[in-house]
Amino acid sequence: MPINNLKFVSSLLMLTVSACQSNDSKAAIAQEATTVKSWAATAQMLGEAWVQGSVPQVYAKQVLQKTTQELDKEAKTIQKEFADQPQLPQQVQQVQQAVQQMSQAIEQQNPAAIAQPLHQLAATQQQLDRLSQSAAPEGQP
Repeated sequence: MPINNLKFVSSLLMLTVSACQSNDSKAAIAQEATTVKSWAATAQMLGEAWVQGSVPQVYAKQVLQKTTQELDKEAKTIQKEFADQPQLPQQVQQVQQAVQQMSQAIEQQNPAAIAQPLHQLAATQQQLDRLSQSAAPEGQP
């Protein structure tokens, strides 16, 4: 095989590997965004149920504590692996803040204080959904 053909094949192989890594990175970002969105939805549904009196305070506190723990794990992973993606860490932080506000409101038995964090969670879920869709590799939803 002539040297020019070797260079061409080598370049083609490098581009292919680079494209695969790019798709893997996009898929990972989409997965992280989906995971955070899921925890945000969990907190939102719980908050709405608590305001309606469908969920006892003890259960609500336990679920939000677990949500906080999982969001902390996600935040660490995202900070480590996707520091170059500023949108995702910001959105995780917004969800964490809303969950913290909800936890305080539930601890104080103050249903009126849940409205603003619920609104924030809904808005952040939409942002995460857009990020997840834009980061998904071609051919995936």
